[in-house]
Amino acid sequence: MRGYGAWKAILLMSLSFAFIHGVFLVDKLVVTFLIGIITGWYYWKERNLIPVMIAHLLLDVWGYGIFVLGLF
Repeated sequence: MRGYGAWKAILLMSLSFAFIHGVFLVDKLVVTFLIGIITGWYYWKERNLIPVMIAHLLLDVWGYGIFVLGLF
């Protein structure tokens, strides 16, 4: 994103990521926002998208497993 510093871009993208994934639950918004910051920072430092994609996959599988098993 031109015109923005790296941290401003990471924060904006993390906020967008959170609203796309967690619109209905406030606690999910916060957790997803923090995950977005962590993965955005990692990508900014390492320029490697594969670990970010794997982390997203694992979090989705974990969340789906919790939903299906009815743990929450």
